[in-house]
Order: sequence, then structure tokens, then C-alpha cells
Amino acid sequence: MLVADLAARGATHVVLDTPGGMQGFELAKVVMSADAVVMPVCNSMFDRESAAACLAELAAMPRVASGRCALGVVGMRLDARTKGAETLRLWAEDLKFNFLGVLRETQSYVR
Repeated sequence: MLVADLAARGATHVVLDTPGGMQGFELAKVVMSADAVVMPVCNSMFDRESAAACLAELAAMPRVASGRCALGVVGMRLDARTKGAETLRLWAEDLKFNFLGVLRETQSYVR
């Protein structure tokens, strides 16, 4: 079902969970109908490097660059009071991306 179809049916919000490796034309198609992109990032060097490349690609897209599509980062599986959360926040700020907060490790991930 297309996002436009959902809007016609009265949906006010649509959340798309895309694959982590999405890039190029496929990523651009998703961004064309998005008001916001929230990227979950774990605090490992490998996750940060991979996320930085994707965030840079997103930031260069006209819809994001013009401010019509917001872009933010959420730390995954972190306690907000830890050094890991602070490291991720500083990383996002250094790259000039909005750091929205963290989601802590819970049994929900296991389930």
C-alpha cells in the first residue's frame, strides 16, 4: 500500500522501518515522501561509521537539505546516564546531526 493511499484513508502518521543498508535511488524514494527520518545507531565504531555514511547521503538529498524532511539520530540499547550515550551524543553533534536521545536495552529487543 502506498503512503498516499494511507493518507486518503485517514492515517496521520506512517512509520517505515527500512533495511539498514538502503542507499541510492531506493533511499531517495523513501525520503521523497518522508517528513522525518530517525536513524537508530548503536555505540560501536562500526555502527557509527556506517551510520555516518548513510547520514551524509541523506543530508545531501534535496528534501533533507532544504529542511522539508527532518533528520535525527537515536542511540540504541544504551542507558542515557552512561559514557556510551555521551559518546554517541557528541559524535552526532560533531557531525551536525540532531541527537534525539537513547532507547535503553530491554527484554523487548529479545522478544
